Amino acid sequence: SHPILAKDIDGFVANGPHLNGQHVTFVTGPNSGGKTTWSEMLAHNQLLGQIGCYVPAIGARQSIADHIFYSGPQFAAHKTEGRFGTELERVRDVFLTATPRSLAILDELAEGTTVEEKQDISEYVMRGFNAIGNNTVLVTHNHDLVDYFSENGFGQFQMVEFIGDHPTHRMIDGISRTSHAAL
Repeated sequence: SHPILAKDIDGFVANGPHLNGQHVTFVTGPNSGGKTTWSEMLAHNQLLGQIGCYVPAIGARQSIADHIFYSGPQFAAHKTEGRFGTELERVRDVFLTATPRSLAILDELAEGTTVEEKQDISEYVMRGFNAIGNNTVLVTHNHDLVDYFSENGFGQFQMVEFIGDHPTHRMIDGISRTSHAAL
């Protein structure tokens, strides 16, 4: 569970991430489905566990990460690079610092460019993180990217669960290929 939200929100949906043995985990689903909350929960609980604090869970097993990175979308009004350049700089810095014992969580990647460039850059970056051998989580709407990695046999795939047309905010195995934006 998210250590802050779980305390204050009635009906908060708990999720148990399993990254064991996975270098790359892709998380897909609609806006407001719980992807970002899930990824923040992962980073918060990793940090809490490493410093010896209570982790809101029935049970937990964690490896100690030498670095914990969380990179989410930011707007770069003050930078000359713009959003795309700023995001690539940030991901580059994570990539150059990460070791096989690091946890890197990337909430979207290569936004602000063409679809083709986004695909190429994202494939390149995720292959690089896979080569490092750390746990990298990518939260994305780019199901073509996720399909590419699934077809090439590496990665773990989590998606927002739906009951009917409504997200449960629980992560399950799979790849979401529908935007659900019209719902």
